Amino acid sequence: FRIEGSNTFDSLPVMALDDESFRIATAHREIILRDEDLKPNEDGKYIINIEPLDLKFYYPCVDLPKSFEMPAEILEERARKRKEKAIRKDAIFTQDYKEKRLFYYIEGEKLIIKLFDIDEEGKLIPDVRSETTADKIEIIHNKKAVNVKKLKLGHPYLELPGEVVQAFEKALRDAELRTLTLKPAGVSMLNGKKYYKLSLENIPAGMWNEVKSYFEDFGQEGTMQGMLTCEPGKVADILMIPIE
Repeated sequence: FRIEGSNTFDSLPVMALDDESFRIATAHREIILRDEDLKPNEDGKYIINIEPLDLKFYYPCVDLPKSFEMPAEILEERARKRKEKAIRKDAIFTQDYKEKRLFYYIEGEKLIIKLFDIDEEGKLIPDVRSETTADKIEIIHNKKAVNVKKLKLGHPYLELPGEVVQAFEKALRDAELRTLTLKPAGVSMLNGKKYYKLSLENIPAGMWNEVKSYFEDFGQEGTMQGMLTCEPGKVADILMIPIE
């Protein structure tokens, strides 16, 4: 706004507090607004009332504006950034792919891949173009990949980045370990004791070190093979797993 009797103009900064709200202030008054509270008028314009700032306190003789128009493109870009922030929040990896962008997520023992478009400036268009879910890793042409037919990339499989492979394999392994039990393996012909085996052949070294002293090696011959225990209760308590 123009200062009376001169060619000098003054202005008030509109400052972002975060990606959801902004502040307009003078030395003794302020207005704090949230983007989501702003609604366009009949002309599609976002008009903000600044009378609560009491600008007359500073310029009593100036014909001051009572409102101003917030450019819609600023609000739209802020909304786009909020959406992009939400999209990135839980992603374990982001990958530019054929002028598009892939986001990878782990939910439980599932890998979710979402495909987004990007604009001419390289900005993400935050609307999901397509997505798919995988529950296993397959070896395709000697590469670790997942089926992505639903993404319509022009090929049925997608090679996974190393970071995604590592995270997904861990999720699958953790899910498998949650099924760990002790299964009956037979009765020893030497001492008549009932023996049990772990339902998974390989468990993490840390877990095995906690219980290996309760296991005996029965070798690879006969009907009872491998590492077996006749103290299933102790093993089950330590590993917190059920006995079948």
